[in-house]
Amino acid sequence: MTAPKEDEISSNIKSYHGIPLLRSEYNALMEFEQQITNPLPLVSEWNSNIFGFIARENHVIALGIPSKDLTILTENICNLKFLTRLSLKNNLLSSLPDKIGNLTALIHLDLFRNNLNSLPEGFGNLINLQTLELGENQLTSIPLSIGNLNSLVTLTLTNNFLSSLPVSFGNLSALREVKLCGNKLLFLPSSIGNLNSLVDLSLHENILSSLPESIGNLKSLQKLELQANSLSSLPDNIINLQSLHYLYLNENSLSSLPANIGDLRFLERFDLRSNKLKSLPDSICNIISLRNLNLERNELFSLPINIGNLINLRELKLGHNTLSTLPESFWMLKSLQSLYLEGNAFTTLPEKIENLSSLKWLYLQDNQLNSLPIKAKNALKHLERLGCKIVLNKMEI
Repeated sequence: MTAPKEDEISSNIKSYHGIPLLRSEYNALMEFEQQITNPLPLVSEWNSNIFGFIARENHVIALGIPSKDLTILTENICNLKFLTRLSLKNNLLSSLPDKIGNLTALIHLDLFRNNLNSLPEGFGNLINLQTLELGENQLTSIPLSIGNLNSLVTLTLTNNFLSSLPVSFGNLSALREVKLCGNKLLFLPSSIGNLNSLVDLSLHENILSSLPESIGNLKSLQKLELQANSLSSLPDNIINLQSLHYLYLNENSLSSLPANIGDLRFLERFDLRSNKLKSLPDSICNIISLRNLNLERNELFSLPINIGNLINLRELKLGHNTLSTLPESFWMLKSLQSLYLEGNAFTTLPEKIENLSSLKWLYLQDNQLNSLPIKAKNALKHLERLGCKIVLNKMEI
């Protein structure tokens, strides 16, 4: 095979405002320039917010055109075959060309806040893609081919109109972070349990009424956000999530928790506010790693007798339940810094409250503490001397 002559090579190169580029790539940039009526500047560093491009050896390797009111993306974009990073965020794109899958060198693609209502099937050819940002579009479905993106590490699909995910979603074996909040998801495919690398899963503000049993297979999961759904129960095998540190279940319809919830031994933050819990399983007292526990706005009338085992608890929110007493072990929570007891049915407090010597904030308003015994009053004064701010109704004590 004969090597191309020097004049043939030079005829295939064209200067884009002084930057030599392959002619086909020059044409692609000129088309963008005509749409936005401004030349694209050469930049030395790239992120999703930067306007401009980076070139190496006559090729465009990174391109950012954010917030320029782009309405059309033609197939000329596919001429940028060496492109590794592309940001078209904050534009007005309603569709993508079918051949966008030809950009197989792409590692990062940011299409945040456009008007996309679908993705072409060829999207699944972006096999080197590691980061995909599709938040705040109008997507109602995801193509089956998305399961081919085996290099994908971070996927953001927040604030779209998705009601389901394809079964192939479970093929994304490299995924570590998935953000699906603010959609209309009714259920999750059981294949989601195949995402063995998943560390962070955000599903809040959907319409989920249940979780698949396979959720318990996500052994690497550290953060699970399920707040503001319609969950009435949890699968028992959620306790298999042994790497979980943060669990958000607030604003659901939970009336009970799995009996062995305490097996989540590495949990640090557990948010259960605004559910329908009347009691807690005793095993919750085994989660000694807990630092923040939020149980506000439930229907609790008692706490487990061994609540004092939670020796690392820093913040405990119990406001707006129907509590009138606390178990004896409660006063062993020596690490507690913020305690919320407002809006309950307390008529008195034991003097042992002074044992909570690390308290910085104590919320007691909207109870029935109109005539505390002198020992209780002295205990509160003792806490104040230690630097605790106590919040009460004006007429109380």
